Amino acid sequence: MNEANSMIVFPEVTFDDDNQTMTILNGTEGTYDYKDIKECVIANESAKHRGKEKPFAVTVVTSPLPVGLFTERAFYVGLKITLMDGTVLAIYTSKTATRNNTDLHKADTQAAQKIKKVLDRIIKDHNA
Repeated sequence: MNEANSMIVFPEVTFDDDNQTMTILNGTEGTYDYKDIKECVIANESAKHRGKEKPFAVTVVTSPLPVGLFTERAFYVGLKITLMDGTVLAIYTSKTATRNNTDLHKADTQAAQKIKKVLDRIIKDHNA
């Protein structure tokens, strides 16, 4: 994360506090107003379905328990953002598909948690 003046910059998304907008760079690309954001959750989208349907239509539930490498589905870690009008957006922190409990999965989840903290603040400030 990089903060410059009123900008918070992640590789996947940029937050512009002056203009009250976020620009998604990896996911549902575009610029969106803070006031339109209703909720945000961290989710894992099935790699097989990414980009073929609305974001996070098919998710993968993960567990801290080990799972067989060949029986587990690959997925992308990201943030599922719902706007006030019901539109669903995606910010992907995974650049490549990952699997449960791998180092990549853990790193992608940590990146998503950092972005979610910013989004939670935005939601709280604009939906009070």
